[in-house]
Parts: sequence; structure tokens; C-alpha cells
Amino acid sequence: MKQLLGVLIAIFLLAPMSGEASSQQERLTEQCKVAAMESAKLGDGSSGTTRKAMEAVSYCDQALAVDPGFILANYWRGFAYYRAEAWGKTLTDMTIYLNKAPNDQEALMYRGLAFFRLKRIDESLMDLNQAVQVDPNSFEARMARGGVYRRLDRHMEAWADYSEAIRINPTSMRAVWGSAIALQGMGKKDEAKADFERALLLEPKDAWSYMRRAEIFASLGRYQESMQDNTSAIKIDPEYAQVFFARGFSLMRLDRYSEAIWDITEGLRLDPAAHYLWYNNRAICYAKTGQTNEAAADFRRFLELAGPTDKERTDVVNWLKRNGFN
Repeated sequence: MKQLLGVLIAIFLLAPMSGEASSQQERLTEQCKVAAMESAKLGDGSSGTTRKAMEAVSYCDQALAVDPGFILANYWRGFAYYRAEAWGKTLTDMTIYLNKAPNDQEALMYRGLAFFRLKRIDESLMDLNQAVQVDPNSFEARMARGGVYRRLDRHMEAWADYSEAIRINPTSMRAVWGSAIALQGMGKKDEAKADFERALLLEPKDAWSYMRRAEIFASLGRYQESMQDNTSAIKIDPEYAQVFFARGFSLMRLDRYSEAIWDITEGLRLDPAAHYLWYNNRAICYAKTGQTNEAAADFRRFLELAGPTDKERTDVVNWLKRNGFN
């Protein structure tokens, strides 16, 4: 679709070119497209993604050197820059493209998402709203705008977009998961839990769904079920610190302090700069199991960190004094 549109624009809007030059720019742009699409398959933020995206940029640079007006190359270079997380350059190329194709939904989406990354929220939503208006039944446009609303904590609007995305594609785990997150943000715990369960039916090995459902169980005081969901998440992704902290919290609530110590310790190994409260929580577990020296060490570490309130500091200092630690 993009290739055909680019050829039509080149024919009707731009100056005539030789057949050889036209063939060269189309070949280079196709190479850019292929490399950019390959970068999209590698996931966000990896070095491999950036390398492949910049390879795509180089092809489009060559195509634009042949003909600076061949705007299809701007689209694919903008897409490649998006994959490389070069948001400003994404804006530049997508804007050039949109000047000639103002209702191109994909270009509007990527420019809107780049605006969001640059914290230009009004412009982001203007583009994403237009993308949805171009085709209200576009799954990707609904997902893009829903994701922005979710990150802005505009949960009801996010849920509306995710619900439409589910209507369009009922088997999309991404859409169901997004709906669950929005419902959780709205405080609709039962509906959110049901959506996380549906997400797990669609993708049984999604650690995030287990973790989010575990949060809901914990908020309802159902710590055994919360612990079980966090255990399932750990089996899938054993390198995420937060899930160990979450399971450790549930174990504390279940008075299983020795196990909680192990989980909190593992969480701190994975994330040494974790929130100061985890040193406090582990200290409490040590104290509950009679390991006062270890508790004192964690309480002292807690006092060294920025963040504790005056009351929290006073409580810890009083505990240290009561137990003979100066």
C-alpha cells in the first residue's frame, strides 16, 4: 500500500525522473522497508533493533539522495527512526510525508506516538484522534490511542479504545490485557481480574498478566492466591525484581517470614536500587524470626536512604534503641 502510494505521488506530484533513477530509489526504499520491518520484529529497545533500524535509515538516505522528493522514503525512514527511538527525527520524516498524504493513518499514528514520547501530549492526541477518525475500525489506531490514554492515567478513555480493539479482534491478548489494566485503574477489580484471566487463556505464559492479577488478589486481601500468581510469573520470568518483592509482601502477610526474606533478598539482588521500604520490610522479617543483627543492619541501611518519612525514621530509631543498637 505504501509503495503504491509513493509511486502515485512520484508520478503526479513530482518532477519526471529517468527510469534508471526511479528504479534505484524504489529498490533502495524497498530495502529500507524490509530492514525497518525486521527491526520491528526484534522488540523494543534492544541493540539489535537499533542496528537494524539504522541500516534501514541508510537505505532511505540513499533513496532520498537520488530524489529528495520521493516521500515514501521519508515514511520508511521515519518508521525506522521510530524503531531506533529517535523521536525528533521520526517527527521530521513523518511530517514531510503527511504534508503530501495528510490522512495516512499509519503515519499519523507514528507521529502521534513520537509526540507522546517527547511529552507533547496535545499534539500526540491530535494525531491519534485523526488516525482513529480516518478509520474507526482500525485495530492498531485504537491500540495506539488507548496506550497513550493508559499512560496518561485516563483509564476510562483507554478502556473505551481497548474495548473497540477487542470488538475488532476478539482474540488479541494485547487488547484484552490493555482493557484489564484500564479497568484496574478505574478501580473495577472484578472486571479487571476477569480480563486478566481471559488474557491468560489467550497467552498462558504471559508473566505480566499473572503479576497484575496477583496485585488485585493482594488488594482484596487474598494473599495466598496472590502468592500463587506471583509464583507463576516467576517461573516465566525469573529476572524481574518486582515480582519477588510482590510475592515477598504476600508471604509477609501470611506470616511466612523466612520465605519472605528469601524473596526480598532475591529482589534486591536483581534491583539493588529498589525502593527503601524493601529494606524495612526485610528488617521486619528478620526481627520476626529472631535475627536481630540482620534486622539492625537492614534498618540502618533503611535510615541511610532518601525517602523515609520522619515517623518511619523515628520508629526505626526506637526499635534500634530498644534492642540495644546505638
